[in-house]
Amino acid sequence: MNKILETFDIRNFLDRLTPKKGKNRYVCPVCEGSLTVDIKTGKYQCWADPDNKQHLKDIREAVNPLEDALKQAGIDNGRINYQQITPAKKPDPLPAPLPAPLPQNIELAKLPAPGVVPQKKHNSRGSQIIYTYSDTQYVVRYEFIEDGEQKKLTIPYHLDILGDSVNGIGDKPWPVYHQKEIIKHGKNQFVLVVEGEKCTDAARQQNLLTTTFQGSQWTEAKLEQYCQCLKSHNIAGIVYYPDHDKAGCNKANKLRIAANKAQLPYIELNPQRLNPDSTDGYDIADLIADGLYSRQLLENEIQTAYKEYLNTYIDAILAVGKQPVNQEISREDWECKLFIETLLKQAHIPQSIPASIPASIPTSIPLQQSSRSNLDVDIWFDSANRLETYNQSIQSGKKYILDMSSAGAGKSNFVGETIPEWLQVNKLWYISNEHRNPTTKSIEENYTDLPVRNNGMYADENNLTPLGNPTINWPQNQEANISGNCHKTPLFHKLASKGYHQESNSESSLNPICHTCKFKANCQGVDFEGNILDKIAGATFRRDRREALMKDRIRCHIDSLPSEIPEKSLAFVDESSRQINLVETTELSLTDYQKTLGEIARHLPEVWKQIKDFISPLEQYLSSKHKENYYGYNHNQVRSIFGDIDHNIISNIIEDLKVLSPDLEDIFQAADSVSLDGIDTSERKGISRKTLKYIRYTFGKEASQESHELLDNLIVNWLTPLLEIIANISPGALRIKHHKLIITTKNTRQLEVLSKFQNVFLLDATATRKTVAFELGIDASEILVICEKLPNYSNLKVVQITDLGLCGKDRSKSKVKQLDATKTALASNHQNLGVIDHLKHKQDGEGYWFKDNRGTNKYMNHDALFAIGSPYQDIGAVASKYATLTGDYDTSKDNPQFQEYIEHLVKAEIIQMGGRLRANRRPDEALTIYLTSNDDLSYLLDYYPGATLTKTTAFEITPTAGDREQVSRYYLLGAFKQCIDTGIKCTQKAVAKISKLSQPYISKIASKFGGFNALKKILLVLIEALYRGSNNFSDLSDDEKSLVNDYLPLIKDNPPPEVVQELLEVAKTIGYQAFSRITRELAPDILGAFIGAIVDIAIVKDGRYAYD
Repeated sequence: MNKILETFDIRNFLDRLTPKKGKNRYVCPVCEGSLTVDIKTGKYQCWADPDNKQHLKDIREAVNPLEDALKQAGIDNGRINYQQITPAKKPDPLPAPLPAPLPQNIELAKLPAPGVVPQKKHNSRGSQIIYTYSDTQYVVRYEFIEDGEQKKLTIPYHLDILGDSVNGIGDKPWPVYHQKEIIKHGKNQFVLVVEGEKCTDAARQQNLLTTTFQGSQWTEAKLEQYCQCLKSHNIAGIVYYPDHDKAGCNKANKLRIAANKAQLPYIELNPQRLNPDSTDGYDIADLIADGLYSRQLLENEIQTAYKEYLNTYIDAILAVGKQPVNQEISREDWECKLFIETLLKQAHIPQSIPASIPASIPTSIPLQQSSRSNLDVDIWFDSANRLETYNQSIQSGKKYILDMSSAGAGKSNFVGETIPEWLQVNKLWYISNEHRNPTTKSIEENYTDLPVRNNGMYADENNLTPLGNPTINWPQNQEANISGNCHKTPLFHKLASKGYHQESNSESSLNPICHTCKFKANCQGVDFEGNILDKIAGATFRRDRREALMKDRIRCHIDSLPSEIPEKSLAFVDESSRQINLVETTELSLTDYQKTLGEIARHLPEVWKQIKDFISPLEQYLSSKHKENYYGYNHNQVRSIFGDIDHNIISNIIEDLKVLSPDLEDIFQAADSVSLDGIDTSERKGISRKTLKYIRYTFGKEASQESHELLDNLIVNWLTPLLEIIANISPGALRIKHHKLIITTKNTRQLEVLSKFQNVFLLDATATRKTVAFELGIDASEILVICEKLPNYSNLKVVQITDLGLCGKDRSKSKVKQLDATKTALASNHQNLGVIDHLKHKQDGEGYWFKDNRGTNKYMNHDALFAIGSPYQDIGAVASKYATLTGDYDTSKDNPQFQEYIEHLVKAEIIQMGGRLRANRRPDEALTIYLTSNDDLSYLLDYYPGATLTKTTAFEITPTAGDREQVSRYYLLGAFKQCIDTGIKCTQKAVAKISKLSQPYISKIASKFGGFNALKKILLVLIEALYRGSNNFSDLSDDEKSLVNDYLPLIKDNPPPEVVQELLEVAKTIGYQAFSRITRELAPDILGAFIGAIVDIAIVKDGRYAYD
């Protein structure tokens, strides 16, 4: 007996041990500690209890029990059987279970924030880390130096009934590592499984939802239990990242078999592909530590592993259903085979297949995910250090500082709470388009609004500011309910529309309208001696403005800034790209054209002779009788319209035209010079005060009317700037749109005023150094770029809908129907769906581009946002601005610089829209943005790191949003199913009548599936099986019974594309008759699921734009 025991060699039983990380290291089968084996000598040692000899005997008994050892030695019941003294032959392996079908998309679950990991504690002997599995179960990893070598030892512990720590796993089952976290965040998604707690926590710090199993639990039985547990908690599947060594390979095999038994989808990654230079034992923690990990790298490997799985899976399916095939095939079988093969081709296009129709939105193909930014930034800072960073920026010597912090980062709130002393200045200016109605409470509360000239405003009680005040806006088809501060406001607007921008925008003390106003002293508030004057209703603009300018914090529009800025003033320009505009436009109609040239012909006949041939061709293009191009005419096209003119004489012509320049003061003086002069003094005595007042009012009204008429007849100031552009005297651009000549010229007032500030902070999350330099006309080196460290947007998903086209302002009726159907489906899948569309198409309660996609918090309580169309500005206007500022008149698609500018403008609006849900302020909420676009949207990941970008189609969201052929096929098969359900004979005529489609059209659609008869037959097999029930189960072969009992029931709950693919593979393999035979043995719920899956999958179409 002792001799038998002495012959025990653990090296013969290594296959019964569970490997651990490290060379020749295994899990102790007794205490789950660390067991090492010397391969040369066969000596083994458990380091949990190294001095206990009994422990070594227990290990021997666990690995090779005495009873087995005796049998191997030929001893049975004390007798020696010499024929049995041979190594025991291993039983033939059982056939491997079929793998669970994979879903169409592998969506790897994420943590909302980097996982918290246990910290290493050091002592005199080394260090230790405690990995907690539950309140009563944990693992301690000891790291120490022995014999000059770094070693480690991992030991499990549990708490006994008294709460004392005991070495070993105990009697209670162990959960997976971080099980609560897995259950909370992993629903309907794949989770990452790695080898060991250290690797798990390394992956969790990359926001990957990751788990592992305690060392002694890596047995097939235990692993199957874990897989069943994950499946019961709606985990979609596991992605396993094995260590790059033999032990990792063995564990992968065990886990794969366990997952297959539990029918939990399983994907296995190849560590060698992730890092071709990986050495033995290399794991995901090493990959991360070496700086090689990226989410994209992992996603690419998952897709590669997915393709490998498909090949393996198809082979496994064919092996199960394999049987001899008759060489002869009936026409019925041939038609069915053709139909099956057609469906299989479509089933292999996962992006074209709806996962569930129409109950829910399918899981989409993840494209990209980013955790870092590629933005051009000089200084990154934490939110707590914004004030310090602003002061540091001021000290940099750069006047212009671009703050690119993300939307919702709190830039405006910081500005609202800041006082001038904090930034060592005397006055702060908040410059915004929303200065009257700020969206930030601290801005409204602490900054004084600088009044604009108006003759009445509208207070909207239905829309309130953060402080609860009604928003104040210019009246739009409404009657003003706030008194104005300047009754001559319409004259300013009319003067500007005539092209007299400088005169209308100059300081109140200089412009001709104010200068000739009889209330100018009262408007100012003081007379020339400094005496305070009474207020006069409708004439308080200058007084109100002066009082506001005395404050130390002011909010205003950029065009309302005074020409002179006090010293030590600092400006915050909110959304600078929307405000800064260094161009202005003048429009010329046919009437103004003819009026101007008539005046020139009468008063300057010599000039008329010089310009007649040059200018006359323009007239026909301003006439409504002329058939204008859809997009009008750009600068180069307009230039080609004009005749020839000698550029050398243009300067003289411009000088001569000054004769026609009007005396504006005469026009406006007439309205305010009314008096009773001309009425004899003696006659005045007989006139009552009331009569005198009436006379003054009547004369004044007539004079004011005359002033407006004179202004209406004022010649538009267009010819001089036109000639300056033609002769390259001044920058500018020309275009014709809607039979009007639009002249764009440069206006540098904004830049001149901004240059007078000590510093200008440009608050714009979508601007860049390059675009700011372009807008301001300065060198990029003059701009300092700062940005708050970007938050994690892992709770935000951006879903790109790719099959609806541009969804521009001009839409067909069918396009409108598609969008309405998509909108309805999305609304049913979300608690609160917001919508942003073009203004022309927006419905009640919806927002629109260029307004609600920027600077608003109205969507911060929505869980989803649907943005329709691409926000392209008026391309003609953009081209004119670009040409004016650059001198580059090539604004075609062939000019990469101009196209880059256009793309930036569109991207800026989309990036701003991406921040409307305020995902960074709602990290625990799952938020979704849907956007109709065919463009590359990957740039969004630079601004919203951690977010997921996916692609889908409107048809995948709801069949009713498909194009004409998609919807027709959907109703076709719905009608076919109705025929079967109601007992109506399934003729092409009956189906056509129910679906309201023509028979020729039905024939065309059905031809894609091998013809109408083939389509009918494959469905009838399942329908007849559903109604007829079983024939005789005993007549089925063993393989057929296996399909009925084991395989087919497992696939019924899979997504329709997988069901159809697997079902048709079986039918293709075993033949039509055998397929019909086994379907009659299936339960009704299984048959119903198969019928629904075929109806769903069969409506997919190759093309996607037939609707338009």
